[in-house]
Amino acid sequence: MQSFLRSRKTLLLTIVVVAVLCGSVFAYWVSLPSHKTAGPSVSITSTPLQLSVGLDKTEYATTDNLTLYFSLRNISNKTVTVEKTFGSTLGTEPLVPTYTLTTSTEGVSTPGDPNEVKGFQFGFTWLDSNGTVVEHQPEVMLAVVYDILLEPSGCLNQTLYISITDFYGISGQPAQTGAFQIQGSLPRVLVDGVGPITLETPSISFAIEHSLPLTRTMGPSVSITSSPFELSIALDKTAYSLDDNMTTSFYLRNISNETITVEIPDITGVSPNDPAITLATVSEGVNTSFNEPGEDPFGGLFPFRYTFVASNGTIIYEFPSTGLPETYSIVFEPGASLNQTLYVNLSKYSEIRTAPSGHPLQKGSYQVDGAFEAGLIDKGLYTWETPSITFTLR
Repeated sequence: MQSFLRSRKTLLLTIVVVAVLCGSVFAYWVSLPSHKTAGPSVSITSTPLQLSVGLDKTEYATTDNLTLYFSLRNISNKTVTVEKTFGSTLGTEPLVPTYTLTTSTEGVSTPGDPNEVKGFQFGFTWLDSNGTVVEHQPEVMLAVVYDILLEPSGCLNQTLYISITDFYGISGQPAQTGAFQIQGSLPRVLVDGVGPITLETPSISFAIEHSLPLTRTMGPSVSITSSPFELSIALDKTAYSLDDNMTTSFYLRNISNETITVEIPDITGVSPNDPAITLATVSEGVNTSFNEPGEDPFGGLFPFRYTFVASNGTIIYEFPSTGLPETYSIVFEPGASLNQTLYVNLSKYSEIRTAPSGHPLQKGSYQVDGAFEAGLIDKGLYTWETPSITFTLR
């Protein structure tokens, strides 16, 4: 009899332990952040909603995209109806060139129109070190009120890419370098059974500098040196989702103590109308034969070769150093550098005019490499080609 009772007690204790462990695992799963950001994040909770905001890093170059993550989660065990009466002035996709917006949801629906949730659902305030507002996306009354349903643990995720190069704040001035803060918000909503809720997160600090060296990128970099030039390329990370922007930086530096003039057989131009590619350029001590001194020496021209290859060797995308019918010269003063950043919107890859397949990208392993081909005066044609960098799409 005692043995039987001991067995029942043991069984009961086992059930209780398993139940507690399962509850702990569930609580841990619910508390996981919606975005696994590489940079800082902050949250604020007003039951039944939790708002989280994060950045991808804390230091940016003027050629970077500032990536701002927003996540709204239902932390209750009941389905919540959120009535949207206020929204951001960014409106719905497509946005102005400064901004790119992506949306993903889990356990979220809009009964009226499924596209309503694709508009920017949040707000943000960007301040400089003096507390002056650089940019503010305020709440405005929507012309049409709509509902968002969040199931228990349902989550609405949005990522806003802000092109610092193309950015003009409320003052109408380009983005400046310095120290800044950014704060996220959920403009006032009506929550069924609760009433009006407005959420504002604590601020996140970050900095913008002119041209960050490649060694400070978040991802891998490779280089090749053959006098008089050093060529480096870098990615911002090694794993991307299919709706990411892939950031590839090219850095060419004159390592000699002489002024070097090179002739480029032809240079690829990046069209401002290309839906998938954005090019940003920072140069120091560099001039070209087709621009006046003091102007942007490249104006959207890309003198490098960029190759994007699948693991089986198939060329997925190649940006060759061809495009203009004439030969142009580029002059590099001693120590001069040319830094260009190519942003490829992976979700719009099939719309790239020069993509060989014209089909959307698939998950898998890929490689990217860069090259610079130029003629040195009285020395002939030279090519600087970097090793490959491996990355994955998932």
